[in-house]
Amino acid sequence: MCRELRLGPGDGSVLDCSGVLRLGPLGENSGHPEPASLKIMDTLSVEQLRERLLRGDELLLVNVLPKKSFDKLHIRGSVSVSQYDEDFLEGIAERVHGEECCVVLYCNSAGCNASSKAAEKLQQAGYTSVFELEGGLAAWRAAGYPLTGA
Repeated sequence: MCRELRLGPGDGSVLDCSGVLRLGPLGENSGHPEPASLKIMDTLSVEQLRERLLRGDELLLVNVLPKKSFDKLHIRGSVSVSQYDEDFLEGIAERVHGEECCVVLYCNSAGCNASSKAAEKLQQAGYTSVFELEGGLAAWRAAGYPLTGA
């Protein structure tokens, strides 16, 4: 026998028998944030990024880990702008041609959340074309694509 699972105290969110999550009301009267603040980050697969690079698409490919990590190993053509640095946003702004420029962020692997945090910072700063590389450096390496480093 299937029963719906209520997820929040009185918010109306329900996980139904088919596995579909139905969210309760959102907005100023519900006590929950508006949907716009729940933005899901856009991603690119390693194959999609490789295609864009081969086509010569204008984009900024950024390793968001500390410079020491970048120096060890990084995707050829990427730049180092650590999301941990206080001047992260300035480092990006110095390298792009406006907030509409395509920015692709990556870190070590799918288990690393540095690129997610960096993407959130950029979106909050007004950047409109921000992507995370799915699987990060590990996925790029596993696909056999070119890397640079010591």
